[in-house]
Amino acid sequence: LKLDIAIAPLESNPFNECKSNLRLLEYGAMGWPVVCSDVFPYQTQNPPVLRCSDSAVEWVAALRRLMIDEALRSQMGADLLVRHL
Repeated sequence: LKLDIAIAPLESNPFNECKSNLRLLEYGAMGWPVVCSDVFPYQTQNPPVLRCSDSAVEWVAALRRLMIDEALRSQMGADLLVRHL
């Protein structure tokens, strides 16, 4: 798919708090850097991702940070890939 950045938004509610971190595992298997919601499933085992609150400003800042910094994108994607091997 040649993706540069993966996003995993998830609303904070009881249903979503019971989900797994499968999306991060899938993205990690591809070596993609991830910007995700700061909810329980994405906090499990402290993965190397950028977690954001529900603030649009925070999401835009995290995405811009990765868009600007190619080395950070590469490092985060590699770290997530290694963690899930």
